[in-house]
Amino acid sequence: MNGDESPGEEHVKKLVVSLMICALTLAATSALANDLFGALAYSYDTGAWGWAVNYEYQEDANGEALAQCGECEIVMEFQNTCAALALGSDGAYGWAYGDDPDAVQQAAIDYCLEYGDGCEVANWACTER
Repeated sequence: MNGDESPGEEHVKKLVVSLMICALTLAATSALANDLFGALAYSYDTGAWGWAVNYEYQEDANGEALAQCGECEIVMEFQNTCAALALGSDGAYGWAYGDDPDAVQQAAIDYCLEYGDGCEVANWACTER
């Protein structure tokens, strides 16, 4: 406090600074709420799969992927990135996620080839963020 300020003015300044910090914290939290999520559900027994992308909440993406698939389980969740699913002619499967769409598709194929032959990308997508 300088000599020209009253204790009340100093208190008001501290309150303003505290409110500014709260506003910045809320803005940062709001930015995090803009994340977009995706999910892949897969059945190891049947080879069925379900896919969801661009959901505001991971739980919603998981629910949509499971709804498309039936008796599946969530095998991959992703956020603000790309993902790919590759399937082979003999029941092989593979998936991957990352920032580069081409690299993700190739990684899914490579993973699939560890389990069998004839692997091709069945689906891929990037979230809008």
